[in-house]
Amino acid sequence: QPVPQNFTVFTAATGTQKANPLEEAKHGLFSYFLMKGMEGEADGNNDNTITASELHAYVRQNVIQQSAGSQTPELQGDANRVLVRFQ
Repeated sequence: QPVPQNFTVFTAATGTQKANPLEEAKHGLFSYFLMKGMEGEADGNNDNTITASELHAYVRQNVIQQSAGSQTPELQGDANRVLVRFQ
């Protein structure tokens, strides 16, 4: 089913994968890197703005690396949506 207009959906893994924990952080891999990304680490072009695309790229790269490829986060919806603006 398509994502409704004005929705942006991040998922921790594909529909056939299992989301993994990050024991030392007491979070899931996805949650940990989602939060780190929203804190500013996902601002790839250093414009003080984080878009859904930037956040997804950051989370995806780190989760795939930490899970040895067994978990692949996905993004559906508007990749250009601005999620965070820093002052």
